Amino acid sequence: MLVEARINDLLAKMVEGWRCGDGVLFAQPFSMDARFVAFDGSVHNGPDEISVFHQKAFDTVLKGTSLDLIVTDIRQIDQKTWLVFAKGWHRLSNAPNNQRRAESVNIFVCKTEAANAEILAFQNTRVRPITDQGSAELWKAFDTAWETRKPTNAERLS
Repeated sequence: MLVEARINDLLAKMVEGWRCGDGVLFAQPFSMDARFVAFDGSVHNGPDEISVFHQKAFDTVLKGTSLDLIVTDIRQIDQKTWLVFAKGWHRLSNAPNNQRRAESVNIFVCKTEAANAEILAFQNTRVRPITDQGSAELWKAFDTAWETRKPTNAERLS
């Protein structure tokens, strides 16, 4: 099987795990020492942490959603290492593509050896470009609000 097909199989397993609301299935493609940087800047190490983080979201704020992931480029770094660039969104599972939300850009570092392939690292960045004064002010306002926020115990996911 071509390397690109093996990488696409890894990503398809993540997408399937999301669709099923199954954190364990979602995390299966990740290596034991994988580092997952989520859209919110939180860092999760290894499939166990990645699974727990996602299961909490699948059971609450992402319940009933699907992940759309489009690979935009795959670049070989060395014989076994690949950079994968993608765009991603989520939407309600039965909603059409034009109802996608939360556009993100993603970078995966994948390793392939013999018949095995796994994800070593992942970076997810929400698309929120600063294109004008209004968007710059919105970023600043959010940062200010975040700095002064004091979540209650009930609001915390962990």
